Amino acid sequence: MNDDTGDRTWLITGGCGFIGTPLIGKILDDQPMTLVRVLDNLSVGTREDLKRVVEESGSERVELIEGDVRDAVVCLRAAEKADIVVHLAANTGVGPSVEDPIADMEANVRGTLKKTSIRLWVSLHGVN
Repeated sequence: MNDDTGDRTWLITGGCGFIGTPLIGKILDDQPMTLVRVLDNLSVGTREDLKRVVEESGSERVELIEGDVRDAVVCLRAAEKADIVVHLAANTGVGPSVEDPIADMEANVRGTLKKTSIRLWVSLHGVN
């Protein structure tokens, strides 16, 4: 990481969603040398949403990993060499949470716990 140039790698889970896409746009506008890695299962946001933000910023420093925060292997790969992690991935719909609360909990609670645990492990073991 180079603090002088803003040359960092951000990992944003749920980055194709409603909150993630404007955040990515802001990061790319403010820190043009930054690499933004997005981990998203595309259950709500879309590739097109992310593509729009990337085109508006004029940056090509965005990498999409299509996957789920509940998948430890995908999370480890996504977190590799990340300087900053912003976890926004979640099931957000009220209807699905009522219809299948277990699946909702799996994504929102266990996904967050797994992501946090993996980031801590990566930090402690010097994988970056």
